[in-house]
Amino acid sequence: MIIENKKYVIATKSFPLEFDDGSGNAVNDFNEAYLGTYDEMKTQLGYFDEPDKFQILEVKATYEF
Repeated sequence: MIIENKKYVIATKSFPLEFDDGSGNAVNDFNEAYLGTYDEMKTQLGYFDEPDKFQILEVKATYEF
C-alpha cells in the first residue's frame, strides 16, 4: 500500500537552502523544518521581515507499507 501526501515548507531562494522551523529560525536540516498546508505557509511568510528572499516549496511525502 502506498500513501502520498503533499506538504509545504518555507525555504530560502538562495543556496544552500535553509528552512523555517515554524518559530522564525532558519535551519539547514530538513528534519527540523516545519511542514504544513500551503495556506499555513502563505500566512507564515506574511510575518517575515523580508518575504521576497523566501519561497514556498511543495514536498511530496510517500509512505509505503
